[in-house]
Amino acid sequence: MKKARNYFLILILMFLMINIYFYLNFHKPYPLEPYDLSVVDDHRYMSYPVYFVGDDRLVKSREYIEVIWRDDQENVQDVYFAQAKLPIEGRSIQILNISIDKLTVTPEHIYIYTQLSSFRDARYNRDNFYLYLMSFVNTLTENSKEKTVYFILDGRISSPELYGVDMNQGFSYDLSLVAEDKDKVAKNMRQFFREMYLQDYERAYKKLSREIRESHRIAGYAKAFESYVYNRNNDFPWDFIVEKNQDKYSVTVHFGPESNYPDEVWGVDIVDGIFIVDYFPELLNYLP
Repeated sequence: MKKARNYFLILILMFLMINIYFYLNFHKPYPLEPYDLSVVDDHRYMSYPVYFVGDDRLVKSREYIEVIWRDDQENVQDVYFAQAKLPIEGRSIQILNISIDKLTVTPEHIYIYTQLSSFRDARYNRDNFYLYLMSFVNTLTENSKEKTVYFILDGRISSPELYGVDMNQGFSYDLSLVAEDKDKVAKNMRQFFREMYLQDYERAYKKLSREIRESHRIAGYAKAFESYVYNRNNDFPWDFIVEKNQDKYSVTVHFGPESNYPDEVWGVDIVDGIFIVDYFPELLNYLP
């Protein structure tokens, strides 16, 4: 009996020693303040609608970003300005690409602190500046349409008139400037072009009509997609203008006011809810 008791005490001591060992080796104290609350970039994506300047209107497109910020307005701002850095689309000419010193949000207002020099850009004029301004305002207030946006230039209370626009006024979300998306044709067309420019040729090929796919295999169209993008200097179209012709659609592909490439007219269709590209003379020129 005494021997069994000794074994039991030995087991208790061993158990305690093992627990002390793990505690000393694996217990890590909390770091000193401020705590690191940063979010790892990898495998983290968020999407927000971005309003791009199109052909005398704003074009809404949902865009993604890899870095997650802690504040929703910071997320939107980061997504918006990230468009200027995309290597394939060259969208810096379609957004108000300015530097932001500070952004303050209240229940009713959003205050943008920036520099007057940020607005000195050759692309802005009296005809288009309001659209550029509202591309940022609409993007920023997509999820808070009740807020009014004010621009504070050089830290001054009073702001000058820029390109015919009174910068002292507040700006609110304006739906009337946004392009109408007819049956989501423009959205699907934009996605088709993304796939071409991102070299996702298999997905782009599947959007062609069956008759067209039967004429050439995917290898032939992959070469045509590549040549099409290359011959347009990797410039992504500025806008996709949709018109309905009886039961089909024609889409004018517009490369922007400063582009060297003329507008193109493509034919598309929606069959049983599926988007199909069935007329594209510009692309046919590059088939082998």
